[in-house]
Amino acid sequence: MNWQNVWRERPYLPLLLILLLAFSLRLYMLDSQSLWWDELKTIDRATLPWSDWFIDFSNKKNQVPFYYLLMRGWVWLGTSAFVVRFFSLLLGLLSVAAIYQLGRVVVSARVGLTAAFLLAISPFHIWYSQEARMYSLLATQLILAHVGLIALLQGKNKRYWLLYFVAMGTAVFTHYFTFLIILAHAIYFILHLRLHPTLSRQWFGLMTILALAFVPWIFLLGGSSGYSAAVPTWIDPIHWREPFLTFWNFSTGPTIDPMSPLGFLGLAIFAGGFLRMLFHRSAPTGQQKLTNRLLLLWLFVPLLLIYIVSLSGAFSLYVDRYLTIILPVFLLFVAWGWVRLTQNRPIWLWGFCGLAAAVAAAGVFNMATNTSHARNDWAAAFSTLSEHWQPQDHVIGTRDVLLPLHSYGRSTMTYLEIPPPESATVTPAFAQAMAAQFASATATNAGRFWFIEPFYVTDPHGWAAQRNTLVNGPLTNPHHQWLSAQFDLIETWRFPGVRLTLYEANESP
Repeated sequence: MNWQNVWRERPYLPLLLILLLAFSLRLYMLDSQSLWWDELKTIDRATLPWSDWFIDFSNKKNQVPFYYLLMRGWVWLGTSAFVVRFFSLLLGLLSVAAIYQLGRVVVSARVGLTAAFLLAISPFHIWYSQEARMYSLLATQLILAHVGLIALLQGKNKRYWLLYFVAMGTAVFTHYFTFLIILAHAIYFILHLRLHPTLSRQWFGLMTILALAFVPWIFLLGGSSGYSAAVPTWIDPIHWREPFLTFWNFSTGPTIDPMSPLGFLGLAIFAGGFLRMLFHRSAPTGQQKLTNRLLLLWLFVPLLLIYIVSLSGAFSLYVDRYLTIILPVFLLFVAWGWVRLTQNRPIWLWGFCGLAAAVAAAGVFNMATNTSHARNDWAAAFSTLSEHWQPQDHVIGTRDVLLPLHSYGRSTMTYLEIPPPESATVTPAFAQAMAAQFASATATNAGRFWFIEPFYVTDPHGWAAQRNTLVNGPLTNPHHQWLSAQFDLIETWRFPGVRLTLYEANESP
């Protein structure tokens, strides 16, 4: 069979196979890992009464509501890990189909199919297609928006404005980083006002409507706690090398050691395609040149702006999962570069795809089997706690333990919230606050206290080594210093991202 002719004449046959592959990879062990805190928050927001839902969003302003509105309808099917993650799976599958269409509109069906294959096997994209969060939705929206915009730039039917406006309008209310894509589009139309006078006016008109629609949310953000409540504070500071590591992560996924031979292989084949696309010997002309500019702005404006702000500011916004907004165009460039590299030797394209599949297979295998990369295992922690629970026991922890307790714990478990530490040692104020919290529990003859500690991945690229070190580290933080001075340490259990420690009241006076 001549696959070149198949790609050219019947591209939907290989696309169907790619979609089946994408579905299988995302379905595999979909619910094998515990829901972590952010996913539990998704379920919480999807099931809150409307009045509480509005209060929650007005108090926590770091997210926008569209994804959660969709989830309010989806959770009618159930709230198990499989059900809530299946919604992201379907959106991830849609993004694979959408990037084929984008590649076909930009270049050819061959590039579209190659880009769809890369997205289908991408460990990074699979990870977020198996998570009850908004990232697979966001990628799909932005791919569809660019399908519409590029079709318009090519002079196609004006109805593509509807696709563009709906995709961008919903994306704005899915994630704040969508505004970086709007900025990239604004730069494009400002640079090409004379070339696209009508389209430019229409684009700025639509963005004015979108801005007016967003005004109520801006007023909500500026309420009692101000705009600072929308800024994340948990992200680690970044260094000069982060964009390089982001592209590495996009190539091999978050579970492949970048310093390993497999990591270097993944980087080499993806970098080869990407650089071939950027530095193609024959310069594009006409419409292709304009499309290339738009795609380059899509890739580099969000990346560089977030990088500069995070590198020089008092806080960091640089996280690869937020930069999912540029993953599709990166993979499109890689696919395009591979097609250019192999245009005289088509069999080589199969070689590139085979090497990429080998790297992806290792990444997906690690995701499924290596617990050091797993999400916080609240299910296992509370299963162990339930197995050893006694009637007079208390669960203790900081505020973020409450949501997993409601999801995985027993309704009869008594919870005692303790304050976060002020420093690395026990201060008088901290000791006084801890004593006040425990006063009522000790007065009722509570015998044992289960201290639950979550440890989250704060690395910009999602690598869990630092989290795992903290989980397996010594019990030396201020909480343990104070607890060990008041109670007897009985046992400690460690799970991915969660540490469970049992303390018992001293029997001696």
